Amino acid sequence: MSKLVNISHKNTLMKRLVADMGFSDKKAQIYISLLELGEVTASLIAKSAGIKRTTVYNILPELLQEGLINKYKSAKKTLFFIEDTRGLVARLEERKSGILEIIPELDKLQLTKTVRPRIVQYEGSDGIIQLYRDVIDSIQPGEELLSIVGANYANEIMPYHVIEHYSAMRLKKRIPHRIIGTDNDFIKEFKEKDKDELRETRILPEGNELIGSDIRIFGNKVALLSFKDGFIGTIIDSDDLYKLNKIMFERVWKSLEEK
Repeated sequence: MSKLVNISHKNTLMKRLVADMGFSDKKAQIYISLLELGEVTASLIAKSAGIKRTTVYNILPELLQEGLINKYKSAKKTLFFIEDTRGLVARLEERKSGILEIIPELDKLQLTKTVRPRIVQYEGSDGIIQLYRDVIDSIQPGEELLSIVGANYANEIMPYHVIEHYSAMRLKKRIPHRIIGTDNDFIKEFKEKDKDELRETRILPEGNELIGSDIRIFGNKVALLSFKDGFIGTIIDSDDLYKLNKIMFERVWKSLEEK
């Protein structure tokens, strides 16, 4: 692995720690440096990560308290190390449990008469994650997700781990997924995995290419997604629009039924 690729890979991992674990940028840098260095002093961590020693001394106790790193004394020096990266999973479960505990109290604070927005817009890579999370959260047990997929370059914009995480969330809730897609490599790859992912995909015949956008139909809502110039998505909460799009989906779906 070249130095440039290695730096890029490390930056990606640090961004994941920030996004998924709630680490600060410096905390993520220190954690990655510890993985690379093994058993090491705080001063060497600071040098490797390019962070002030005082900052490192402030963050290391946090990581110790969270059970993510360990320490011991050797020759009058305190050495820090990571014994098992699976400590991240345990920490994530703790955070999840803590949030679930306060949800009832948070619900009490929410005004029951608040008028909820019926149109919500999302942009950028963070917007992709939030939109897909909202899609899954809006689908109740026994309901299904319908998709019209036209963007053959969505995978160039959407981080692959988002696609995996989104699929895992859907499968965990046992949500069936039906897709109508443009004939391209992206959708063909999806179709090959249909049986394993509680999904059925039907492909439009050649000459019916869709513009670089997708539609999701779910839970009395419709989501419009565009990947052409970066990501922009809109979720519309409308029973009428949901019914209209579902009718159109079902008609096209039936026309693509394999003979």
